[in-house]
Amino acid sequence: MKRVASAALLILGVGATGSAIADTYVVPAGVDFSVRDEGRDGFDQVLEGECCIRATIFTTFRIRGAAEFDLSSLPPGLVITSVTLRLYVASGTGNNPADFFAYSADGVADIADAERTDLPLAANLQVITSALDLRHPSLTSLVQSRYAQQGHVGMLFKLTREHETSGFVDLEFVANPGNPNVARLVIEAVPAPAPPPEVSSSATAPLLVAQAGPGMLALEWEATPGCDSYRIITGDLAALVPTGGVNSITAAPLVCGISNAAAVIPEPAGSVFILVAGENAGGVGPLGDGDSGPRSAGQACP
Repeated sequence: MKRVASAALLILGVGATGSAIADTYVVPAGVDFSVRDEGRDGFDQVLEGECCIRATIFTTFRIRGAAEFDLSSLPPGLVITSVTLRLYVASGTGNNPADFFAYSADGVADIADAERTDLPLAANLQVITSALDLRHPSLTSLVQSRYAQQGHVGMLFKLTREHETSGFVDLEFVANPGNPNVARLVIEAVPAPAPPPEVSSSATAPLLVAQAGPGMLALEWEATPGCDSYRIITGDLAALVPTGGVNSITAAPLVCGISNAAAVIPEPAGSVFILVAGENAGGVGPLGDGDSGPRSAGQACP
């Protein structure tokens, strides 16, 4: 069932000083649907506009249920600490253990979504309560990644017994826009910290480079407050002047995720420059200023 809008509901908590702390967000499903396999030979029909998202097995067909959540309504600058997928049971028949999955979604219901079992959340789960909460560390990581891309996250569920051909088994979750208990993501988040300062900005602790053996370089720099990790950035020295200095064209990360203020790297060929940047959940720190102004680099890590 397509909805006009999918917004994040901000729940405010009050700290000891009385100031509001925005740390819990509820994102309802923007798209919820089921996908039908008539003849049990391949999914062939998207079902929208029903009261429920459902998984069904029968002698002549099977159905899987799905929902997708738009994360673009969340405010910028969040570090997501936990995610709960919350579903409300509408009805079920017999023994109905189910398998649940998450996936990177696009906000559009289509037949291919019936096979989106990218990230298993729970296997053979017996649904016996009216409300179901699913949590998984990998779900938190997926939501953080898709949030950074202003994207969608999807949920798919199927009955564990879906390949059986006898009887009728059905499990349904509420998906009616008139019912507040729609599928939702409950997201706990904290504001992202500011990016760390420039690494080795003082003359007393510069970036040092030395030979570490044949074809290897040893790098050492100042341990910088606020850094969760470091990245080494390199580029062709000859490209600096004609392209305006260190920028996203001339420079790119060579190594990322370095935990200490030192590293050994293969010696680059030719004449190159080497910079080190700090990184935390708030982003990549500055690289200092050159003759052409603030230095920058491509942010994609290898």
